[in-house]
Amino acid sequence: MRRSGSTGTILSTTRLRTRTFPEFVQKLIVFAELPAALNVAQMWLIQKSKLVLRESLVEDLPAEWLSPLRAFRLSHAREIGANPDRRIHEDAKHFAERTIERLVQVVEHQE
Repeated sequence: MRRSGSTGTILSTTRLRTRTFPEFVQKLIVFAELPAALNVAQMWLIQKSKLVLRESLVEDLPAEWLSPLRAFRLSHAREIGANPDRRIHEDAKHFAERTIERLVQVVEHQE
């Protein structure tokens, strides 16, 4: 065994000699695959969260938008009253995407 210069760590020369290049490449590949797998899992979780939030919104919004006399008021509204089902879909999608994006930003920037 020998002591390296300024760091003071002890290096085992026999252990360093027994390492092979293919073993090093294999460990490097495993190390590279881990962040990729975590990134895929994070993206899946974000997309699933958006979908679940949107589904719950779409279940509740039609009852609010299409309550009694609302259809009459929507028919007299200009552009905003056209195609209320499409508006519900667009509003729910926009709200869910922005909410989850902001939530991810808050979680990522907490230290």
